[in-house]
Amino acid sequence: MSNSTPVFEFGSFVLNPPERLLLREGRPVEMPPKVFDLLLALVSARGHLLEKEELLRTVWEGSFVEEGNVNRQISTLRRILGDAAGSAAFIETVPKRGYRFIAPVRQIQVEGDMHLSNPPEAPAAIHISFDHSKHANEATRDATLAPPRRAIAVLPFKLTGSCEEDGEYLGVGLADALVTRLSNVRELVVRPTSAVARYSSPEQDILEAGRELRVSAVLDGRVQRVDGRVRVTVQLVSVDEGATLWAEKFDERWTDIFSLQDSISEQAAAALTVRLTREEREGLRKHGTESPDAFQAYLRGRSCWNRFVEEDLRKAVEFFKLAIELDSSYALAHCGVADCYNFVGLHGVLQPSVAFSKAKAAALRALELDDMLAEGHTPLGYVAFFYEWDWAEAEVEFRRAIRLNPSYATAHHLFSFMLSALARHEEALAEVRKAREIDPLSHLINDAMGFCYWNARRFDLAEAQCHKTIARDPEFFMARYGLAMTYAHTGRHAEGIEEARVAARLSNDSPLALATLGHACAVAGRTREAEELLEKLTRMSRLGYVPPYYPATVCVGLGRADDSLDFLEKAVECRDGWLTWLGVEPRFDPLREDPRFQDILRKIGLRAVFA
Repeated sequence: MSNSTPVFEFGSFVLNPPERLLLREGRPVEMPPKVFDLLLALVSARGHLLEKEELLRTVWEGSFVEEGNVNRQISTLRRILGDAAGSAAFIETVPKRGYRFIAPVRQIQVEGDMHLSNPPEAPAAIHISFDHSKHANEATRDATLAPPRRAIAVLPFKLTGSCEEDGEYLGVGLADALVTRLSNVRELVVRPTSAVARYSSPEQDILEAGRELRVSAVLDGRVQRVDGRVRVTVQLVSVDEGATLWAEKFDERWTDIFSLQDSISEQAAAALTVRLTREEREGLRKHGTESPDAFQAYLRGRSCWNRFVEEDLRKAVEFFKLAIELDSSYALAHCGVADCYNFVGLHGVLQPSVAFSKAKAAALRALELDDMLAEGHTPLGYVAFFYEWDWAEAEVEFRRAIRLNPSYATAHHLFSFMLSALARHEEALAEVRKAREIDPLSHLINDAMGFCYWNARRFDLAEAQCHKTIARDPEFFMARYGLAMTYAHTGRHAEGIEEARVAARLSNDSPLALATLGHACAVAGRTREAEELLEKLTRMSRLGYVPPYYPATVCVGLGRADDSLDFLEKAVECRDGWLTWLGVEPRFDPLREDPRFQDILRKIGLRAVFA
């Protein structure tokens, strides 16, 4: 089937709407999302006048802006395009009316990804035959009927007075509870807690936070606990205008914390002029538990979980289990346990058989209590994908989660991984883009986009995406790991080794980073160093679990095919989650014709995908 998409060329620029990308002489141009939308509207209507009111409806539909905002965004756009004052080459101002795009535009059709020129061939693939027609029809119907969605952020509540003794968990936790409730409103895109957690400082400029998070409104609050009561001051602020849309003060007993959340979420939705369905209104009042103590333990657990550090994940499990002891019917607490065990099961903290079985049991228990939780179906899909290698079941669970909560970035993120592993690359990229639209600042999601490009053999795009992620956080080792793989595979050996060394340093010599360094040294001909790293991984495996997939990558780089296959067979025995990438992983291309490699694909259910 043709994957043809329209792309516009004008001057030295190329505008690619599906990728939401503007290139100047082949280089990406950074621009705010609304400025991009404004440019697209003008280019699409090239030669025709667009009235200011029409631009407001088209670009800012459902947002809180005034006509003056169009002028400011036009000014920003002109600076990006290099339009000189008084001699515009691109955008003409029609006084008191609107704007017209006047530069010559050529519309072209691009097959697949516009950035590629003769990309390397991926292995031939025969995709598993799933019936997507039902889901496609539902998606089309929902897109047709759904009203415009607007993005908001709930910042961590700032702690004052004695409330500071509760620590960061209370401020982040209250925000997380409201994020969970508001995310179920279809008209809203709510930034996840992982995206807003960094904005917990009392001195934080909320408008700056809103602009960085690319939202139209920010919910900000302060909380204090005094003599068993909780006092909250909260406001909803328009980011574009800096105006307060709604503000309120609450003084409740701590035991009434849930009614406080009810009031905040309902009044915030009303201030946003959101049209709530009956189900959504009920969802805003839905309490995961009626126990304040269980809720407090859950808040502590989510605060630890959002750090994605092994020690904090262990603490998170303890807090989630405490919440369950206090209220065994607390479904979200069971989801929290599942999330934690899934993460440590894939990343080598626990044996897969131990971690994933605990994750599945917790997810199933959560869904017994509440089958409508996207947070429950997502970890179940994770287990089916990374441990059970049941691709069809994983897809069912991920799609169910997304239908239940289209704003749940984690579901889109993990679904993209599964699609990428099955060589359904365009679908994978579409899902990871959806995840990034919901959580644009997530390092994990931005890194996942680079990983999907890597699996699709789009090495130039994988490299570019890794650089973008590193630019946002030079300390994020996963992006360094991805860049090291890309450099090593494309023959830039010295750079690959250097990036792998940085990844090892940033991750405290994690087995994943050491294996990446070992492979980079091996393909660069630095055999002795690669052998030393392989031995180090072996010593580490005697002290704790190390996924056999890791040393297998070093051995294949050394040209030791049989040893690499031995490790892969051990990976099959322990159900190493990294094997899910075996069908698309470029580093294992030298083994693809080996009968043992084909037998491994058969054992994990991928032989039908990669013939």
